[in-house]
Amino acid sequence: MTKPNFQAMTKQELRAYVLEHRDDQEAFYAFADKLREEPGIEITSAEFVLNWQL
Repeated sequence: MTKPNFQAMTKQELRAYVLEHRDDQEAFYAFADKLREEPGIEITSAEFVLNWQL
């Protein structure tokens, strides 16, 4: 099975992927990196990342 291209995914797509594949740390960190790109976003916990809303 090939890994999805996390960099090409939108935040919404990546969040959905992370929620469906909670054991995929690479996807989780890719999602956290995308969130960090947003101005004013400070990630304080994994719970913050998983509960992030559009």
